[in-house]
Amino acid sequence: MKAHYKKHILEFKTPSGTSRGILKTKQAWFIVLENKGMPFGVGECGMLRGLSIDDRPDFEQTLQWVCANIHLGEATVV
Repeated sequence: MKAHYKKHILEFKTPSGTSRGILKTKQAWFIVLENKGMPFGVGECGMLRGLSIDDRPDFEQTLQWVCANIHLGEATVV
């Protein structure tokens, strides 16, 4: 099993209000899983800056680690 991700900025058609202000964009990281070279699944790690629990300085570094070590299995992933 292999994994990689791609960061993408989603732009809202209509700005959205939150308790922390108005949002016009949302950062998203799409993870692609491959098994024996074939696409296996796609998932999204999306966050709202200032609102999501995973809004932390090491978020992308942790995502890189998970993709590099996906072969270790769920019990090892932090």
